[in-house]
Amino acid sequence: MGYEGVDCTTMWEVRLECDRRNRPLIEVISVNSIIRAARLLPIYRQSRVPEQFSHAQTLDRYKSFFVNHFSDHHTHELITG
Repeated sequence: MGYEGVDCTTMWEVRLECDRRNRPLIEVISVNSIIRAARLLPIYRQSRVPEQFSHAQTLDRYKSFFVNHFSDHHTHELITG
């Protein structure tokens, strides 16, 4: 995943990283390397959310997300140090 800090929100923006043919670059990671789950907030930009939208479509519909480090104290401390 590509990522960069966003100054106005102090949250990290993450997005799927793709190769030259626009195919996702993915890999399997060890469960032991996961520290915490992340809460992602879709970045809506200028678009409206359709009325018939289902949360199950979120990862397919949005190109980028904010990592919400304000969700709980432990996540905030992990990300901000």
